[in-house]
Amino acid sequence: MAKKAGTIIFWGTPLFSVPSLKALLDAGLVRAVVTQPDKPQGRGHATILPSPVKEVALASGLPVLQPERLDDALVAALREHGPSPFLIVAYGKIIPRAVLDQSELPALNLHPSLLPDLRGPSPIQTALLRGYTQTGLSIIQLDEEMDHGPIIAQKKMSIAPDDTYATLSEKLSFMAPQFLMKHVQRYLAGESEMHAQDHTRATFSKMIKASDGALDLSDNAEILLRKIKALNPWPGTWITVGGKRLKIIAASASGGKPAKPYTKTPAGILLRCGAGSLVVTRVQLEGKAPMSALAFLNGHAALLE
Repeated sequence: MAKKAGTIIFWGTPLFSVPSLKALLDAGLVRAVVTQPDKPQGRGHATILPSPVKEVALASGLPVLQPERLDDALVAALREHGPSPFLIVAYGKIIPRAVLDQSELPALNLHPSLLPDLRGPSPIQTALLRGYTQTGLSIIQLDEEMDHGPIIAQKKMSIAPDDTYATLSEKLSFMAPQFLMKHVQRYLAGESEMHAQDHTRATFSKMIKASDGALDLSDNAEILLRKIKALNPWPGTWITVGGKRLKIIAASASGGKPAKPYTKTPAGILLRCGAGSLVVTRVQLEGKAPMSALAFLNGHAALLE
């Protein structure tokens, strides 16, 4: 088979990966794309949706691989597009060594934290959960352990007080293309300098589950507010009122602790917490559309009694 145009095989799946893929495409650096299989969506899983990365790749005429399993069949398929270096930007699965060995150079990975801090699957959410004021991006060579390989480059970013997972993820994704272009091209030219991570300083993030969104109002209000930001939009955060789930979409923390569990204020709903309180301004009742907290009180105040 004739060698295809482009240089790298890009691995990515979610919207976070798209700005990086587009920049690399514009530079003529991408030969093929590996992304996760199309996912069923909606009621009864009747709609099958491609990943955002697949949509961009197909629109650009790139070959797309969507392996169900990262096995020998994928190795054979990759060989048809190689030898090529791999670049992984939020692919979403751990890639086994037998597959990584197909990369012409040691595979690169873009990780959205300042490694060795926040290794693992949820670094953006965990930075918010821990109340960080700064995070960033790291480009590393992959090795046998998770987010463990030598660092090629890092770039820092401040976390704004009102950042949620959605906004911070978007900011990092838009910061990534220029950062990647500079350092990937140097890597391909053999000009990169690398340094080992200080593994004694490593911290870890965990997989986020749907059940993590339940709020325990006996917790500190500041901790709960971090959770509301970190899990927005998925899985969201909620309390249960009148036997129904009430999603908390937007809130702020207050140092005061009201006498009642729920209090109406000009700003919305004041929720008493273990320490302090939450001023909830936007909610979504189970089965209903999102609404302001005041609109919820006008129609459903009895649920809080």
